[in-house]
Amino acid sequence: MIRTKIFSAAEPTRQFLGLIDIIVLTTIFFGLAIYQSTQSFLELHQAGQAIATDLGFSANNNYWDIGFEVVSLAVAGGYLLWRQFDFSQLDFRINRYTLPLAVLFGVSADMVAGSYDFIHNLIRPITEQEVTESASGQGITPTWIAYALLNGFYEELFFLGLMFCVPKRYYSWIIAYSLLVRFSFHTYQGLESAIVITGLGVVFLIYRWRVSALLPFMLAHAFFDITGYGATSYRILQYLWGE
Repeated sequence: MIRTKIFSAAEPTRQFLGLIDIIVLTTIFFGLAIYQSTQSFLELHQAGQAIATDLGFSANNNYWDIGFEVVSLAVAGGYLLWRQFDFSQLDFRINRYTLPLAVLFGVSADMVAGSYDFIHNLIRPITEQEVTESASGQGITPTWIAYALLNGFYEELFFLGLMFCVPKRYYSWIIAYSLLVRFSFHTYQGLESAIVITGLGVVFLIYRWRVSALLPFMLAHAFFDITGYGATSYRILQYLWGE
């Protein structure tokens, strides 16, 4: 009888996350990143320096980032277990639509970012364009691929998974909040780049309204971490324009 009661008490019962849960999870996932990004942006802005195009995608940084995200996921998972959160509502299914949807999401988001950079560059050459494309200039390594896959899982689990575990009447608020968070830890790349990257969140959220499966979004995100967000579409537009 005692064992049955303990087991019953540990069964997941929480379908929705509350305000405190959202704040705690945001702190676990992105608290340090938001602080460091804001600090870097303010320091560079006050010094009047250009945003660096080398964002430090080295093997050592990848190892550090992988370790940090694994630990953060463990802490977040522990917190959700303590809160008796029902993980079954997170849709991780794999089927014949997973890869086609990943391509669709990736192409759509890439076209938005690439078109923005291209049109902006026609009007006024931008100095932050290389930041958006910086990943494409780095040599692809196994550690980088591993980090990209983990990071795609990490970020979209938060933005498209956990953030949607709130009552539907709060969706409009949570969407605005998620875009603000996504923007806030990319400011170290400059405001223009942070806005462009936030565009990825907008595109993903549009599709997320109809698609609950998370893996296509995670794979599309990982692709951008490897190739550079908007880099593919930008190069195609340059070629078609004759540059």
